[in-house]
Order: sequence, then C-alpha cells, then structure tokens
Amino acid sequence: MHQLYKGLCVCCFILSLASCTQDKKLPVGERLSILDDFSNELTTENSQINILPSSYVNTSWAQNGLNSQHIVGNLKAGSTLKEIWSKNFGKGVNKRDILLSAPVAQNNRVFVMDAKGVVSAYSIFDGTELWKNSLTTKNIGFKDTKSRASGLAVDNMMLYATTGFGGVYAMDAISGTPKWRKVLESPIRTAPTITSNMILVQTVDNKLYALNKISGEELWRFGVAHEDTVIAGGASPAYEAEDNVVVAGFSNGEIVVLNSLIGTPLWSHMLVSNKQVSSTTEINSITSYPIVENGTIYAISNSNVMVALDLRTGDVLWQNEIGSTQNMLLAGEYLFVISNKNVLYAVDKNDGSIIWSLNMKDYLDYEDQDGETYAANPIMIDGNILLAFSNGKVFKISASKGKVIAKTNLKMDISNGLIVVNKHVVAISDDADIYTLE
Repeated sequence: MHQLYKGLCVCCFILSLASCTQDKKLPVGERLSILDDFSNELTTENSQINILPSSYVNTSWAQNGLNSQHIVGNLKAGSTLKEIWSKNFGKGVNKRDILLSAPVAQNNRVFVMDAKGVVSAYSIFDGTELWKNSLTTKNIGFKDTKSRASGLAVDNMMLYATTGFGGVYAMDAISGTPKWRKVLESPIRTAPTITSNMILVQTVDNKLYALNKISGEELWRFGVAHEDTVIAGGASPAYEAEDNVVVAGFSNGEIVVLNSLIGTPLWSHMLVSNKQVSSTTEINSITSYPIVENGTIYAISNSNVMVALDLRTGDVLWQNEIGSTQNMLLAGEYLFVISNKNVLYAVDKNDGSIIWSLNMKDYLDYEDQDGETYAANPIMIDGNILLAFSNGKVFKISASKGKVIAKTNLKMDISNGLIVVNKHVVAISDDADIYTLE
C-alpha cells in the first residue's frame, strides 16, 4: 500500500505500518502515449471557469507542495506523457513497508527514497545515477539499523530526509555526503518543510519540531493530543514568511497557527464534522497540507470539512462538506480537490462555491482491480488537470469545463502522485521505479 491508498489505510501511532502485498514486474518494451479522446462527452452541466493563471516553467520541486506555502499553480510540461527514461531505485512496497516518500528535484537533479531508506539522485534529463546513499549503512556516516522512508526536501545544495523510525538527516545534495543526523522521540510519516533558517518536522504522535537547517539543533517543539489510530502519512506544515507563522494540521483534525520564531501557538481550529455518518471513516486526520496565500489558509480533513480561514484571526471565511486525504491544488482563483469518493471538484477560493464537479468513478474500470482505486493529488499542466490513479491510469481534464478530454495508462501502480520540473513529469511506482515523461 502506498500514499495513494492512504484514504483507507490506518496505522497505530507507534511503529505499525499498514501495507499490502504487490507482485509486479517492470513493464517491457516501449511505452507509447496513446490518448483516448473524450472531447465530445459532457461531464457536467455546471458553470465553467473563464480565467486561469498563465502556465510557467518551474525549475525545481524542492519540497512537498513545491514550496513552503504549498502554492503550485499552472505548470508547463509536455502533453503526450511519452517516457524519456526510467530506473529502479531500490525496494518498493512489501508486507511491512509503504512508500510514503515522493520525489523532489533541484539543479537538474531528481531525488528519491525507497521503502528501506535508500536515497538516490539522478539526472533529470537522462536518468544517470549521480549517487546513492543508504541511511542504514554505517560506512557512509549514518548508524541506524533500520530506517523506513517518509519524505524528502532539498534546499540550497542540501537534501533533507525523514524516516519512519524518527530519523531526520541532512546530506550534501551534490555528492550525498552526510552532514548531520537528528533522532526524534517518535516515528515520522511526513516530508519536512523548509523555511529560510529551519526545517519543520511533524511526528506521528502530533508533535511539531523546528530544527536548525545547518546543525539539526532543536529550536522549539509544539504538540497537541495524539490519536491512537491515524491515517498513514500526514500533512507537511506550511510556512508564511511575511507574518512569520507556521500552519500545521494534525491527526486529531486540528489546524494550529504558530509563531515561527518561538513556536508559540496563536490560534487553532478543529476541522471535525458534526455529520460523521457522511465521512468515509470516523478518523479526523488532516493529511492534506494546508495552503497559505495572501492572509488566507485553505485546509481540508478526512472528516468532510474543507475551509478557508483568516490567517491572523482564525475566522472561518467559508466551509464546504468535502473530505479528502489528498493534497489540494491552488491555481489562480480556484482550488481543485479530489474527494475520498473520487469526485473532482473545482472550488472558488473566494467564497467556496463549487464551479463544477466530476465523478471519476464513471471513468475507472473496477472489474480488473483487486480492490478500490485511489487518486493522487491533482496537478495543473497548461490549463488542464492531470489526475493520476493507483492503477496507473492518468486523466487529462479541462480545468475550465470539468471535462475528461484524454486518458492514458502508464501500466504501473503509481505512488505519491506526479511532480513537474523543467517541463518533465516525474512519477514513481510501488515497485520503486522512477519514470520521467514529457
């Protein structure tokens, strides 16, 4: 089981890792981009979006959500999803291990971490392996005996990794040389967030740590009540530099805004629905990272609560009954979210009104699946939503009209969604294979 399955995957906050067996083989032969056209099919009778932000070329994907505010926007990339190169980078999903770590990229390098905590760096252009560093191997400077992967972030030639056994690591992004290691008191299931002078790390028992980027020294910590049962994974905190605040979402459904200098909480808000019967589970976890833009926080929980909150006061600006474990996409004036029921929504960020909705179950073939199929977080490429599913199907959806206009099958179980860098689309599979497409 991997990140895309996390909607129904729960684990105790101690060390248990939910997982399921996979018996997959690497695809053989050339992968072609064959798109089935749906352009004449009407998918919604709702209104449409008239203005989308211009697309841009991003040269890095430094952390979960692209940047510390988690604003991704409309990206430029190739439209055919034709494979450029692919490599196996280690151990994939098995009975004990899940693959929570998504790729990150900077300076024409893409970084990945397998389920055993082995970090690899590749050239984004041709897949040349630049270095490989096992966080469990003594002879390269780290002395852990076990180290399951949780997340990566890269900043200013430094790569940071978090693991399921509480380890936080810093290494040189060019060579992989270890710089420092910090062992926290509890397991980590989320990727770190990078700020100007620190990294933010959240543990499974609902503690948030701020560590010095250079030394790993603890600057402050903050905690809320932990839950005995949580959804695998978690929400990487957001950071807003202008107001010097950190925004963190926890497994009890609580959003907390803190002073980033000393870790003092400023206010909190519970994203817990009174209508639990409508939720997919009674778990209130926030596993979608909060988004911060222009004094507003956008957040969503598993408990069917999607909100916009005033950053300074905590006042609720609007609220919808939509639940998700996947990250939302903010592009211009609109939020795009795939719900726990596989319905894709376009939501006006100003008042919470739903512009269009699209039930993706109408486009998924369940008869060939051993179990349910789950979506990754949506991304936008040249004005179209790219939505990947755990069975390898990727849909191209008009962001303006909410229409499925094309689909392709990458013939792999996709973990942790897609990232885009230098017009390349990067995906990783359950078998720990990395694919670069254009």
